[in-house]
Amino acid sequence: MTNPLARGTATTFPLKSNITSLAALAAKPLGLVDNGAAPIFDVDINPIKIKTNTGQAAGDTCTLYLIHSEDNLDWTDGINPDATTDVAASLIVAVPVQTIKTEAASTIYYFDGFSLFSVLGKVPRYWTLVLLNNAAAGTLSATAADHAAQYVPITFV
Repeated sequence: MTNPLARGTATTFPLKSNITSLAALAAKPLGLVDNGAAPIFDVDINPIKIKTNTGQAAGDTCTLYLIHSEDNLDWTDGINPDATTDVAASLIVAVPVQTIKTEAASTIYYFDGFSLFSVLGKVPRYWTLVLLNNAAAGTLSATAADHAAQYVPITFV
């Protein structure tokens, strides 16, 4: 029996640039991902790399949230997935995926990889991640190459 599933190509989130220089206490989405009309089995999110800049302190964290939509109109917490401005105040019922400590300056940190289905129990057509820099004063690195955020669709053959 052949494998009925196929792994797609790793794709960088459309607004990975929102991670660069993310201010303290700010949150930004990583850009709309459209899984397409054909049924999709799952989406693997690769480990996400971020690098702190300066100003980190004990207790600082970053959190990934998941927002989604079935119609690309009604989004979790009303957040625009393509926003390039701070959406932290809108994070109310968005699904928190992971939180990591980011207490040291100029340090690389990784969020664990995960699958979309494992978080939601379903695979919505439209979705994205939102990164919250929950540091009192620390920003994230201003160098784009210091950050990485990719996903891999898993489709039926």
